[in-house]
Amino acid sequence: IFAQSCVNFMLEYEFDGIDLDWEYPVEGGLSGNNHHPDDGVHLTLLLQRIRELLDELEDVTGHNYFLTIAASANPVMMDHLELDALADILDWINIMSYDFHGPWSGDGDLVTNFNAALYPIPEDPSGEPYATHFNLSASVQNFIERGVPSEKLHAGLAFYGRAFGGVASENYGLFQPYMGAAGDGTWENGVFDFYDLVENYIELNGYTRYWHDIAKVPWLYNPITQIMISYDDIQSMHEKVNFIKEADLGGAMFWEFSGDRGYGLQDEVYNILILDNEDPPENIQGDLNGDNQLNVIDIILAVNLILSNGFELIADMNNDNLLNISDIVLIINQILEN
Repeated sequence: IFAQSCVNFMLEYEFDGIDLDWEYPVEGGLSGNNHHPDDGVHLTLLLQRIRELLDELEDVTGHNYFLTIAASANPVMMDHLELDALADILDWINIMSYDFHGPWSGDGDLVTNFNAALYPIPEDPSGEPYATHFNLSASVQNFIERGVPSEKLHAGLAFYGRAFGGVASENYGLFQPYMGAAGDGTWENGVFDFYDLVENYIELNGYTRYWHDIAKVPWLYNPITQIMISYDDIQSMHEKVNFIKEADLGGAMFWEFSGDRGYGLQDEVYNILILDNEDPPENIQGDLNGDNQLNVIDIILAVNLILSNGFELIADMNNDNLLNISDIVLIINQILEN
């Protein structure tokens, strides 16, 4: 029933597919969640049924429909999933590679730490598995070691920060005891959208930005308010997206869209993943105005160059290092041939 209702909803609103976010099979998530030791098997069976329905639909409509999941970056949670089987069923897995640390006072959060570090930090006092595995690069490797091809992994990027309150000024607030979530935030205490950080906190109102060159992420600290904020900015986004390319991952996802609001995070992801991979425009000989075609405008520009005794290599159609009527004739011939 659930699988069919998902497909019906997708069709009604003309979506491209279905993404399932189960937080989390077997254990974890909000208090009061129902859990079962076989939840990993249940997830596989559910996704198999959704995939069957999508395949049947593709045979009818001729469209391709995506099936994906959001999955925890915690290796303990990965162990509950049948990742070999899921890799065959899914188009990709969105790794929630953020919320590694926050003001939650659990075993891995006794001191301030990074919301979404790219790499592990040797001096991280969190203990294991937190110090080694709670970072983007390790979470990607853990999925690959469990049988998921790199091209079916999308790394999660954070468009927000986590804030700790009651933090002493030693080490500029990093790896220090705290009193709980900061008593402020964009929508709730201890959570700041990136746009809010840019407008009100980064190098503003007593907050100083610091950079960790191993974790490849920044943080903010204010000794007056005693608030430490771990977040991502354009510099850390640049590092992470380049990691995604170097690791040959399928792509990136982010949480969430409204956190940026034109302050450059999404642009940085797009520029590196999309624009840098596009084929450069074809360099057409004789195309003086760079519009990737030859027409009368190029003839006029070539004539003007000749009359002004100018020279541009792209206008030298016969490669004699001269611009003259021969080049005009060759441009005209090229236009006629096309």
